[in-house]
Amino acid sequence: WIARKDVITRNTEILKVLNNGKDGKTPTKVSIADFDSIKDLENNTLDPLIQATSSFITNQSGYNVLSKVKDAEGRYLIQPSPTLPDVKQILGHN
Repeated sequence: WIARKDVITRNTEILKVLNNGKDGKTPTKVSIADFDSIKDLENNTLDPLIQATSSFITNQSGYNVLSKVKDAEGRYLIQPSPTLPDVKQILGHN
């Protein structure tokens, strides 16, 4: 019971930071409608200095939608990493 309560408490604190930002300012939330929106976010909004160390984070329903996106040749855009098959990546990003 204590371990579960600890996890819930930590997750609550993480969600507070995600919702309010580290400095107390509410971060800008972007709506993603399709895969092109993700590319626009990555190419136009994300600071190039942190792009290499950034990750895509989504919930289960978002992952479900992304897992069905295919390229023009019918290949899924979410692929297993060649070196770590349990890790999934989009266009080379984990």
